[in-house]
Amino acid sequence: MSMSMSRASRAKLAFSVTAGLSVIAVASMARAQVLGAPGTVAIGIENFTGFNVTTRKYNNVDNVEITDSTTQFSLLLKTGARVGVHYFFIPRLSLGGSIGYESFSGSVTQPDGGGNYSQDKRTDSTFLLHLKAGYLLPLSNTAGFWFRAGPGVNRTSIHPFATNPDVITETFWTVGLDVLFVYAPVPVVGFFAGPTGDLSFVGRHSEDNYGPNNNLSYSHSGSYRRLGVDFGIMAMF
Repeated sequence: MSMSMSRASRAKLAFSVTAGLSVIAVASMARAQVLGAPGTVAIGIENFTGFNVTTRKYNNVDNVEITDSTTQFSLLLKTGARVGVHYFFIPRLSLGGSIGYESFSGSVTQPDGGGNYSQDKRTDSTFLLHLKAGYLLPLSNTAGFWFRAGPGVNRTSIHPFATNPDVITETFWTVGLDVLFVYAPVPVVGFFAGPTGDLSFVGRHSEDNYGPNNNLSYSHSGSYRRLGVDFGIMAMF
């Protein structure tokens, strides 16, 4: 009798746990089906692919203004992609941010007498952190516009010559703005695309020369601007 009741109790407990998990899963999927629903977490790969124009300005050692512009277009996962996490704490309003890091290193090998000589390259790196507050304007349960804005920081460290310690360091504090079209054709999975931009309000460009011309080392203020059209993917829970 007691063994029978024990098995019955275990069966009831298992049923209750299974039912509870099912309710949570269904509720999570239902919430994700409504864009901007409170309690939704959106995790995505931002800046996955797209087109960007980046402009840096700074004064060189002779105090002459230098403008450095770079145009980038990619069809697949491109350099500079970052991971974003955003939480909708009330309907349509989100808080979150994105982080990215890249590091480049390697070696250079060349003939040397009867053999080869290898020397490690200096490590170059890029770090960025952007915080964003957002408002999602739904057009339907599966589509809408997501407006996001907030501060960020970009820092790069580049060695212009592969094997010597000379280094160029740039740090820019920025304000970013995104106007994204969001489409989630199936529960949980979504896509977003649209114009994005970052504009610095404080920046620094520094160059350190450790060779015989170390008198060329300097640090001057600089500016940074990035405008583009980006595409990303995300999961919503």
